[in-house]
Amino acid sequence: MRLIAGTYRGRRLKAPSGQHIRPTTDRMRETLFNLLQNSLGLEFNGLHVLDAFAGTGALGLEALSRGAVHVTFADKDRRSFTLVKENITLLKAEEQCLCIGMDAIRLPAPEIPYGLVFLDPPYHKNLLRPALDNLLSKKALADGCLVVAECAHDEEPDFPDRLEELTFRTYGDSRITILKYDK
Repeated sequence: MRLIAGTYRGRRLKAPSGQHIRPTTDRMRETLFNLLQNSLGLEFNGLHVLDAFAGTGALGLEALSRGAVHVTFADKDRRSFTLVKENITLLKAEEQCLCIGMDAIRLPAPEIPYGLVFLDPPYHKNLLRPALDNLLSKKALADGCLVVAECAHDEEPDFPDRLEELTFRTYGDSRITILKYDK
């Protein structure tokens, strides 16, 4: 696994050793970030980002590499939490990152609302809606925040009405939906 663009372009990240993490492939991550930047006009500079169900942290670290000022990583799995911290250390990005070893459906409110959120929970566990409901109840999303929600291609995610579905894509076994929050 490597970072695709930006400050850390080409830097390799530690990959999981077992089956407990389903990392987003380099190709899928590159396609996703091209969609965010080129099609949706997302500007990463200055963004506060949440990478929930972080796994390896590759999505949040890619956003950091492209100009995000701060990334919060959340994962309750101890192995994932350790892997994210190792990858942050590899990049010497500790001052721009916060790791929370907690379930994403119970996250506390951030000091500064997120402008971009990645939600990539385990498939078929119905965790997207509770995670989004928690973020909305904590006023954790900035006006115009984009939410990238990943689930299995055969899942029918239930999203809160306060989020507008902008687009979705299917990549192999995965479905990625991009939502927008407007106050």
